[in-house]
Amino acid sequence: PLSPSPGNHSSSVSSSTKLRSQPGHVSSAPSSSGPVGLQPDHVYRSQLSPWRFKIRSALLVTLNKEMTILESTQHSYRSGPLDRLMVHSSWLGSHQFFILALPLIFWLGDHHFERSPVYILGMSVYFTGILKDLFCIPRPYSLPIQRLAISNRTSEYGFPSSHSAISASTFLMGLQYALHVQSIIQQLTLFLGLILYGFLLVFGRVYCGMHLIQDVACGWTIGVFAWTIHQVFGEVVEQWATSTQESVPLVLIVCGLILTAAHPQPVDDCPCFEDSTAFVAVSVGVMNFAMLVTLYLPELDDNDFSLCQRIQISLNNHPIAIFDLADDLYHDWTS
Repeated sequence: PLSPSPGNHSSSVSSSTKLRSQPGHVSSAPSSSGPVGLQPDHVYRSQLSPWRFKIRSALLVTLNKEMTILESTQHSYRSGPLDRLMVHSSWLGSHQFFILALPLIFWLGDHHFERSPVYILGMSVYFTGILKDLFCIPRPYSLPIQRLAISNRTSEYGFPSSHSAISASTFLMGLQYALHVQSIIQQLTLFLGLILYGFLLVFGRVYCGMHLIQDVACGWTIGVFAWTIHQVFGEVVEQWATSTQESVPLVLIVCGLILTAAHPQPVDDCPCFEDSTAFVAVSVGVMNFAMLVTLYLPELDDNDFSLCQRIQISLNNHPIAIFDLADDLYHDWTS
């Protein structure tokens, strides 16, 4: 069978926890809730539609073939320093990292650029979450390879890699930004940093035994796709979202609910749905805030200042701006 039996899987997990630590002293990190995607085939056949199960079966064939590649990669390249580098650099593609990084772009960044990463990364996470829950592909088996992670969050499906999607979209956004930098030295530094960032996230997922080559390839494709969608439609959507039309908040909320309802139901207990809906909610909130700023606090929308400076200017000009905003919203709602 394509999926290992429950008995074989439980023994592999227990065995993997007994493995001695490899040179990097980074132990395997099985999820407390157990890996997903490893139930018997008849479970998935009964709960997935025929086309989903057929694609899943084809992807599992590739998974089994690529296990030897992952085993060979770990056997050939693993060392203490590389273990630490690859494991800890994976945090740069995690949700926790962007929870910290994205607000900094709003506070310190360019007004024209600040909302784009939210939309592009949101699409990357949403699309990868859909495919994960559609096909229920497990991560590489914890034996013969060893998973290396700094957290216990390995209870997601493996295909496709959200880290790779984030890596691709971040690389393209960074490259786009670097092309507008005047200094050649700064351009070269940014370009080399982006290459290193992309390599660490993509190769690191294979090195750490968290993903297959097909996972990272599909993830990169999704990241490029999300960036391309934003390049084609982003400006139009941004102009509409800041057009001060009264229908904007309602349309955004309805679209968010539709995207949430359209997310497929997985067979196993996987957190992909929470990640996807969280980014949908953030994107809707950012768009609504952009419209409110255009309507009530235009000083905050000045391209010549960072958000910190814009808020200070607005408060200097309107010491009770927040109360004015609340009062205007209340009267608009009740009128």
